[in-house]
Amino acid sequence: MNSIVLITTATAPPSGMMYLTTVDVATRSIAAKAAIFSWATQGVEKIVIADATGNVLLDQGEVFMLKQMNVEVEQLCYFQDDELVKQKGKGYAEGKLMQFALENSEFLKGASSFFKCTGKIYCRNFKNLCEVIEHHQIQNMFWKKVDHDGLFSRWTDTRFYYTTIEFFTENVLPQYLACDDNVTAIESLCFHMLNEKLPAMRSLRPYLFGLCGGAGQLYEDEYLGGLDRAFPCWANN
Repeated sequence: MNSIVLITTATAPPSGMMYLTTVDVATRSIAAKAAIFSWATQGVEKIVIADATGNVLLDQGEVFMLKQMNVEVEQLCYFQDDELVKQKGKGYAEGKLMQFALENSEFLKGASSFFKCTGKIYCRNFKNLCEVIEHHQIQNMFWKKVDHDGLFSRWTDTRFYYTTIEFFTENVLPQYLACDDNVTAIESLCFHMLNEKLPAMRSLRPYLFGLCGGAGQLYEDEYLGGLDRAFPCWANN
C-alpha cells in the first residue's frame, strides 16, 4: 500500500504551554530527527513533516540521505498563534497544524488517506500494521489508550492513527479545533466521537517508541501478552 505519514512537530514551543515538560530546542530536534530516521527503516514511502513553530527540521543533506532510502520528504512550516495555543493547549495547537498541512501539502493533496504520528516517536511494527490494513481494506483505524496501571481509559490514543482525508476532515479535525485543555483533552473528545462513528474492534497494537514531550520521558512499549494482537480499537472498511 502507498503509505504517507504526517509527522506533527513543534521544535521551539512557547514557554508556558500546559502539560509540556520538554521545551528545549536541542532535545526536541534530536528526538524528532531520531524518530524520522527510524521511520525510514519501517517501509514508509512519504513523510510530511509539519512544524508549528516555523522551523525546518531536516537539512538538505538529511533529506538527500532519506531519498537514498526511497523515502520522499515534504517539510511544511506553520507559524502558530502562541498566545492562543497557550490558552487552549496542545490538542488545539496540533489541530491547527494538521489543518494547515492538509491545505498546503502536495503529498496529502494527492492522497485519500494517511497515518498521523506525533513527532519524536515512531511505530516499530509499521509494516505489520500496513499488512493488516491492506488485507482487510481498512479505511480508518484508531486505538484505545492504556493507563499506566494497564487498564483501558475512556481515551483514544491520538499519538498515532490511520484515517482517510474525508473522515479526518469531517469528524476528527473538528474535535481538535474544539479542544480546550482547560476543559477536556483531545483524547477524550475523540473517544466519544469514535464510539458514535466507528465500530469497536480488536486488532494488532502499534508498538510506539520515542520521547514524550509532555512528560519528558521515553514511552515504555510494554508487552501486553495476548492484547498485543487483539487490542481494542475502532476501525471500518
